[in-house]
Amino acid sequence: MCYEVSISTGMPVAYEGIKHTKPSGHTPVGKPHGAAKNLPGASFQHGHGRSLHIQENDSLMDEQVPSSPLFQISNRDLHWQGNTVLRDLNIEIRAGEKVALIGESGAGKSTLLKALYQQGPDDIAFCQQAPALVPGLSLFHNIYMGVLSEHHFFYNALNLFFPRRLAKQKVGKLAHELGLHNHLSAKAETLSGGQQQRAALARTLIQNKDIFLGDEPVSALDEIQGERLIARIVDTHDTVILALHNTQHALKYCQRIIGLKDGVVALDCPVSQLKIDDLHAVYSEQGFRMLRESLNTSDGASAGKKSAKQPDLKICR
Repeated sequence: MCYEVSISTGMPVAYEGIKHTKPSGHTPVGKPHGAAKNLPGASFQHGHGRSLHIQENDSLMDEQVPSSPLFQISNRDLHWQGNTVLRDLNIEIRAGEKVALIGESGAGKSTLLKALYQQGPDDIAFCQQAPALVPGLSLFHNIYMGVLSEHHFFYNALNLFFPRRLAKQKVGKLAHELGLHNHLSAKAETLSGGQQQRAALARTLIQNKDIFLGDEPVSALDEIQGERLIARIVDTHDTVILALHNTQHALKYCQRIIGLKDGVVALDCPVSQLKIDDLHAVYSEQGFRMLRESLNTSDGASAGKKSAKQPDLKICR
């Protein structure tokens, strides 16, 4: 916490992490001593009987001490199956950011997500691209697997044969939200591709962690269902990093775009400052042309009969 200290009148100055006010011609006032420095709104006498007032000021801390990165990769190559996928990578992501990783297939999005996950696996809910369900277990048990680490062995074993009431309520509520409540007793191997992906997403969401990493978490779902679940992910997690093939979802629900191409970060930009033409750095000529048409069509539809050709259109949430 940062405090503002004032002595009658004068110009504010920064000194030892605390903002002070000093009369002209006097030396800066040092940090307050004793309990007073820990009490927002505290007053005390200093030096020659002058009265000082300490006022809590969060904005000073925000300006002077930027938060340290939650994820950081510095001057590092990332590899997959013996091949260098990303070269000389430098990325910082802070708590609270909503980040989309975009790029064509093979650009390195999955490799980057796995590298980020390795920096704090115990604190991260990671929904990988492959559902990786246990085929012979029910949908209920596959979702419940997301919270195995929260309970001891005997409780989990009991749930395998006799699901407990609280476990059924927790899994059932999430399954209902994802449209899976009618399939809880079905074996995972009998589910469709879209149902399996929603089951994997439910297994990740049930962990209820602040950080969510998702590798194409809704790629097997239709447009409406996929967008609803992306919105749900973003709204219920503090920090979100998503690899997405749907650039419209990336632009609508994320605050920052990181684009990968040819083994490097080709684009790293806040969505509020991004133009359609900036995405050309990430996609091939054909891919960019198709993307541009889809974005312009989407924007035109949302604006009524607005012209689709808008080369200077800014893509902002």
